[in-house]
Amino acid sequence: MSSNVRVRKPSAKTAKSLTKQDKAASTRTLKEKTDDLQTRILRVEMDIVSASRQAQERRIKYRDTLPPEPAARRGFAQGERRLTLAQTRARNRKTMVQWAEFAVTAIILIGACAWLYQWWMRTQGGF
Repeated sequence: MSSNVRVRKPSAKTAKSLTKQDKAASTRTLKEKTDDLQTRILRVEMDIVSASRQAQERRIKYRDTLPPEPAARRGFAQGERRLTLAQTRARNRKTMVQWAEFAVTAIILIGACAWLYQWWMRTQGGF
């Protein structure tokens, strides 16, 4: 603000005039707030009603459509972020441990099946 602005001196006011102004201002602001709240309530009610109608229209619109096909092969998601070297090593180590667990489990299962087959052949008198 520039320094050349003229500032008005406040005029002397009586207590009665001050209370009249406050009452008029307060009723005016209360009426404005009431009107604002009424319009907000009306908007919310309209949104509630229109939301159910829009949901029904959306269900009707997409009733006979299939979900989109996957764009990329599984495991290679689009926009996959680059991993640090340590993260890549940890992922590879985890994969190798899983393959080792699978191999051990498969060998034990095959060994158990072979032992059962051999036992069954002995009891049948095949050997």
